[in-house]
Amino acid sequence: MEGTSSNRCTSPAHARSEYVPALDGLRGISVLSVIAFHAGVPFLRGGFIGVEVFFVISGFLITSLMLREYADTGDISLKRFYMRRILRLFPALVLFLGVFLVACTVMFGAQHFRFHLIDSLTTLLYLQNWVQAYAIKEPGLLAHTWSLSI
Repeated sequence: MEGTSSNRCTSPAHARSEYVPALDGLRGISVLSVIAFHAGVPFLRGGFIGVEVFFVISGFLITSLMLREYADTGDISLKRFYMRRILRLFPALVLFLGVFLVACTVMFGAQHFRFHLIDSLTTLLYLQNWVQAYAIKEPGLLAHTWSLSI
């Protein structure tokens, strides 16, 4: 047929996803709305909406990556998915937690180190959401990292 190409595939699974800066902007606005909510900005009481929008966008991006992987390889490897996630997030998380532990020790004293260390380990192992869901321990300064576990 004229005007069509046999090399062109319009299936969503075969579509090449490209970087969309607007999605970063939406995620940024979502994060700012949550921060504004927690800061007590009177006219921004819908911080939960920011969390939901952030998760919807993240879910869309993760699903797009998995569809692309399936289109390319015929398989979806959870091992590869989590390895990519670890390589992307782990270095910054380890640095953050190291600085966090040093700062907490300086600010709150060594007697609270164990509490902050346990908090750091549950964050590092992506277990913070479970710790909070089952009230395993009192939420600490890292309670906000529950979203990494999702």
